[in-house]
Amino acid sequence: MSGICFVSGRLHERRRVGRGSVVTLADVDGRTVAVAGGEHSPVGAWDLATGAPLRGPGCGHEAPVHAVAAARSRERVVALSGGADGTVRAWDVATGAAVGRPMAGPACAIVAVAAGPGAGGELLAVAGDQEGMVRTWDVASGAPRAAYAAHRGWVTSVALAPSEDGTVVVSGGEDGAVVVCHLDGRARRRRRLAGHRGWVHAVAVGALHGRAVAISGGEDGTIRTWDVAGGEARGAPLPAGHGSVGAVSLGSLDGREAVATGGDDGMVRIWDLSSGALRCESSAAHDGAIYSVAMAEVDRRPVVAFAGSDGTLWAWSASA
Repeated sequence: MSGICFVSGRLHERRRVGRGSVVTLADVDGRTVAVAGGEHSPVGAWDLATGAPLRGPGCGHEAPVHAVAAARSRERVVALSGGADGTVRAWDVATGAAVGRPMAGPACAIVAVAAGPGAGGELLAVAGDQEGMVRTWDVASGAPRAAYAAHRGWVTSVALAPSEDGTVVVSGGEDGAVVVCHLDGRARRRRRLAGHRGWVHAVAVGALHGRAVAISGGEDGTIRTWDVAGGEARGAPLPAGHGSVGAVSLGSLDGREAVATGGDDGMVRIWDLSSGALRCESSAAHDGAIYSVAMAEVDRRPVVAFAGSDGTLWAWSASA
């Protein structure tokens, strides 16, 4: 396993970390851990700095895994996985032990998952399925919370963030819409944001200049920024150069808000969220389309983990 090397303006030195076609990152006891899974790979976890595998989950899907997510729940970090068996499963990243019971709705493949705090501090799981439904559960108890029809066709991506009056769920779908839903235990105040042409493949939530924003990427090759509270677009659509944009992730680069993207061209790019300027890009293409990206800091330096159609989890080190 080679060391991390930084070159100005490039995502330099690709390192193979593990297996999977979808990935998320989490901080576990000071280590950055990659959690990944896929159609032909069981869910697993790896130390991103060293590539060393960690203890696997104590729960398993009976079909391919389509999505993973992770979030801190009080004293532990919990990972979620959603699969074609129609279930969402939770496990402790540090120990591999299952958390709660499998969460499921009607028999339908889970395509997207997210995790985050609810209004009362409890850990919530959010999932989108192939029939346009978004569902939420309390992870500890497995009890269902809210369910609502969000899209016509597949829900391809979901993201979760706390708000002043509850929780905000953002979703993207086959119908080309980005849907923002404010929850207080039930679905309410839904807003459809139109702009993309074709499928919306990826969404993320974060902050820009002190305001909550949603980022979306889609089949039309653009990245779009939306004001969560008002629903209006923030700035012009940004052509990302990927062909179809398959993945987005929010983070920071040199103290500035940034968004990492991946797509059909197999490249990873990082953009300044405020100006839209390209900050850095991968020095070589991934072997196939990129389905999932995640940004984090390792040894105080930004690293992007990504996975895609070749079923391999990789990491790039980033420097502006």
